[in-house]
Amino acid sequence: MYASIPTEINDNYKLPGFYNLIDFNGDGIYKGSDDNIPIGYSDVPMNTYSFFLGGDYKGFSVMAQLYGVRNASRTVPFGNFRGNYTVVYAHVEDHWSKYNQDATSFLPRWKTPGQNIGDYYIYDASYLRLKTVELSYTFNKNNHWLQTMGIDNLRLYLNGSDLFLWSKLPDDRESAASGGSATDGTYPTVKRINLGIDFTL
Repeated sequence: MYASIPTEINDNYKLPGFYNLIDFNGDGIYKGSDDNIPIGYSDVPMNTYSFFLGGDYKGFSVMAQLYGVRNASRTVPFGNFRGNYTVVYAHVEDHWSKYNQDATSFLPRWKTPGQNIGDYYIYDASYLRLKTVELSYTFNKNNHWLQTMGIDNLRLYLNGSDLFLWSKLPDDRESAASGGSATDGTYPTVKRINLGIDFTL
């Protein structure tokens, strides 16, 4: 603690378990104005892409859309020890202590003014999402049963949206502030499944 680079402000608030940040410009003191270097990408993706797949066979039809982004970063500083909240997220279960010095989370206690978390909460925001998928069956319009019922066309379908996500993000949010603040987390993207019938008389 005492051997680490002194910070410009609140140096006397440092406690065991805090990050030992790099004095990037080598002037012997850590200053946020001089030593905070750019990390990662913008939270606005540099690239987006989408794939559509589909086909028909003997009345059956299938369609799927995959959507993704790359070269994006997102800060997700879940409020817990760091924000003096009583809510503890799973990622700090394995927190730092003198008996657990190789913990996955460095947070040992409530926040102090001397705490600097560096890039701890910066995530790779790239993802690939199964945006939509649909399976349907269209009955032949010459079907005797349809003609008896007075139905010209009948189609049964099962579809879903946002069913799967492949990502390194800690939760299923496409942007830092979708549905809530970046600090508190938010309600995840909702998966939807629909079963329906289309028909004309």
